Amino acid sequence: MKTVRHLSHALALLLVAGLCFISAPTMEVSASPVVSTFATVTNPTTGVAVDAAGNVYIAQNSSVLKVTPGGTSTFATGVGTPLTLTFDSSGNLYVAGLMSAIYKVTPSGTVSTYATGMSIVYGMAFGPNGNLYVGDLGPSLKVVAPNGTVSTLGIGLGDASGVAVDANNNVYVADTGGGAGSNIYKVAPDGTTTLVATMQYASPYGLAFGPDGNLYVSTYYSGVVAEVGLDGTVTVIAQLNQSGNELAIDSSGNIYVANYPHNTVTLIAGAITPIHTISYASGGGTGTLPTQSSLTQSATFTVSANTLTYPGYDFAGWNDGTHTYQPGDTYTVGTSNVTLTAVWVLHPTIHSLPSAPSSVSASITNGIATVSFAPGNTGNLPTFDEIDMFINGQYFGNVCNVAIFTSCEISNLQPNSKYSFSVTAVNAIGIATSAISNTVSYSSASTTAPKISVSPATTPVSKYFSVRFG
Repeated sequence: MKTVRHLSHALALLLVAGLCFISAPTMEVSASPVVSTFATVTNPTTGVAVDAAGNVYIAQNSSVLKVTPGGTSTFATGVGTPLTLTFDSSGNLYVAGLMSAIYKVTPSGTVSTYATGMSIVYGMAFGPNGNLYVGDLGPSLKVVAPNGTVSTLGIGLGDASGVAVDANNNVYVADTGGGAGSNIYKVAPDGTTTLVATMQYASPYGLAFGPDGNLYVSTYYSGVVAEVGLDGTVTVIAQLNQSGNELAIDSSGNIYVANYPHNTVTLIAGAITPIHTISYASGGGTGTLPTQSSLTQSATFTVSANTLTYPGYDFAGWNDGTHTYQPGDTYTVGTSNVTLTAVWVLHPTIHSLPSAPSSVSASITNGIATVSFAPGNTGNLPTFDEIDMFINGQYFGNVCNVAIFTSCEISNLQPNSKYSFSVTAVNAIGIATSAISNTVSYSSASTTAPKISVSPATTPVSKYFSVRFG
């Protein structure tokens, strides 16, 4: 029968009072975060979790405590002897430990059984797919699907304890082993297991991803808290003066570590500098969005120039939800990801002449003259465009006058005549007229006046005009 070294040690500590932690040698750390006692509780604790609001939850003998800025209270009872805590994306707390069940506790404190069939659970975490991955000191993980079914994943994990899951549902597992050389593994969704790092610090226990996207580990025997690179690099963040069990990380990068057999939770303040994404959104415009690399809290960047267009609207800046910034402004990253959305406003009062339309062309098919053109620029939109007609080189008059159209058709043409056209853009400041189109001829007999229609028929100022020939 397999001997689980860490498990036997932990149970002995649970049952024998007064056993002291043996300090590890002093080690060099990569930074100087502030390490302090966050909370002292009645009973030894191994489990800790943090909710989205930054409240801290601590496992006790048969209950879970909740620590808020207003004080400490009992959040849940009737949850067995908890050793590990975790939250789902909806804010429900899950509790497991020295019992076969995993309990679910709603934000209001209602307790129910979520899953059974566990042994002794030392770590668990939810993936983006909704599965709960459970480390219960076995060579494989247990996986609880959203529908409650339980399966296993991965092989050769040693004494699986701490669990963390990345954005792609890869599961990272601490093999708490019992001595130096214990490992951290990665288990892919298909069950493929690879070694991420071999720890020189004894008994990796807790695992969690920080707001910078990096993986962090606490060690039981060594009292070390470290960052684990996916290339296997281990960088010490802090050396505790006591054991490191489960750890939890809040959105500001503070690390909380349960300290068994001590009745404390350690706070490592400012241990991680969060990295936030910066993105731009179109707000209805079209074009290529600007890009900006992710940055740490308090870093600055220059707000991008506008790269989008929105016909009929003027660009008014980039809004982050609270303030509108202009291109060239300096933006300071706060405590969360940043999305800058383009702000568009309807064109203000026309302030200059429109540009003249261009590429005016005419054709006659089956007795219908069609006039098309390219509008002027959209910087100073016309209020409307009008098409003027010339018959045999003499000005006849305005035959189309609409706000939005792509072509104008004139039927019932005067027989044996030549036609040409010009297009004039009109706004409150004035007009701008195109060159006259090519000349087209019509020779069929007709005795009725021309009829004018617009395509598409969209918000015409005047769709038909009285046309009188002299």
